[in-house]
Amino acid sequence: MIKDKQVEKRDNANVKLTVTLDKDYVSGEYDKLLKDYAKKAHIKGFRPGKVPPKVLEAKYGESLKAETAQTVLEEALRSVFEEIEEKPLPYSQPALEEEPELSFDSDMSFAVTYDVFPEVEPGEYTAEATLQYEGEDISVDEFDLEIETAEEE
Repeated sequence: MIKDKQVEKRDNANVKLTVTLDKDYVSGEYDKLLKDYAKKAHIKGFRPGKVPPKVLEAKYGESLKAETAQTVLEEALRSVFEEIEEKPLPYSQPALEEEPELSFDSDMSFAVTYDVFPEVEPGEYTAEATLQYEGEDISVDEFDLEIETAEEE
């Protein structure tokens, strides 16, 4: 199924995953889908479930290829994410870099980018560390306190 996978960290919280799928796996999935539709299709001139795959291919070839590409892509991502350490964030979806081309003569490759949790390395903590504030000095006098208590009443 998966011939090759490469994980490239782009920055601290972004990853590019490139996956190459075996051409035999992709063509096998296409054939499975084609046979499945041939059993269920209702096309004028043919008995239900008796449509030859070649007729379906001629009529719906491009949409069958698109559905196959989507199916193998989703299955490959599911499989790869179980294996690798750099998993996408639970609330984000991997984005395709470009639409993969489905060809039965060569392996199918695609690339997705997604966000991961950033790597955080905490600095050294010292008890003597103090917080400093850079800003205006603010002072409160008796007059300010009297105005505030009068507003509350």
